[in-house]
Amino acid sequence: MEKYNVPVLVLSKIIKNGTVAYSGSGRAPEGFHLAQSIQENSSLILAGGGHACAAGVTISKENAEKFSSLFTSSLIKNQDKSKKTELKIDQQIKLSDLNLELMEELDLFQPTGKGNPEITLMSTVKIESKKEFKTGTGFSLKVSDENGNTFRCMAFKMEKEFDKIILGKYVKIVYTPEYNSFPPGSPTIIQLRIKKFMFD
Repeated sequence: MEKYNVPVLVLSKIIKNGTVAYSGSGRAPEGFHLAQSIQENSSLILAGGGHACAAGVTISKENAEKFSSLFTSSLIKNQDKSKKTELKIDQQIKLSDLNLELMEELDLFQPTGKGNPEITLMSTVKIESKKEFKTGTGFSLKVSDENGNTFRCMAFKMEKEFDKIILGKYVKIVYTPEYNSFPPGSPTIIQLRIKKFMFD
């Protein structure tokens, strides 16, 4: 939830009164109202309730798919965009200063979550390549620093920015650095999860 700043509802299969159902709970960041969105679709649930940021629900197997679609629509409709958290940049750095030693220092701020947001940095980078995900949920970039060292970037739910990104051009990115050791057995590298582009 903290990573993408969206509500999360996790359900598991149960047996209720001899029939298959799904039950679980959810959490939501400020600006969303889980309980209200559940109650708007109360005709589809067996039980449910809670608060704006935390709620639980039980749904029959037959209504699960329909509830999922309508619940998502309710969340979007009821979102209070005035409550959206302002993106805070902790530090502007040269991308060449981002290395495993600095990552170890940033690890001292873990764990992150409510009351301790993840580190957000800003750097000027050169765009080397870009590629959209087949799933349509975002895209990846390869960027370089002033010394020619390259980093992989991931941008989720930012499809409208893709065409603005020009190969060979410089752009400011706001991001959180992460470790990436996929596939298993590969050397650990630093990957950048982009939160915002700042075009001139």
